[in-house]
Amino acid sequence: MTDFTPEPYLEKLEALIDVEHVVAAEARQAAAWRFEVVDRRPTIVTVRDDWRHLQHDFPPGWPPTPA
Repeated sequence: MTDFTPEPYLEKLEALIDVEHVVAAEARQAAAWRFEVVDRRPTIVTVRDDWRHLQHDFPPGWPPTPA
């Protein structure tokens, strides 16, 4: 084993997170998945657990893909 402790590094990274920005980005992403109008295109870097294995609705007029 090693005596390396990642906690100090993780705490520094966590301190860099702007929670208000994260919340706004997640709201924009959720709106885009619902095909709602958003102020700009969201960039999705990670996939949240609640988005996995879900079939999202298609925009009106698009043909659905076979299951």
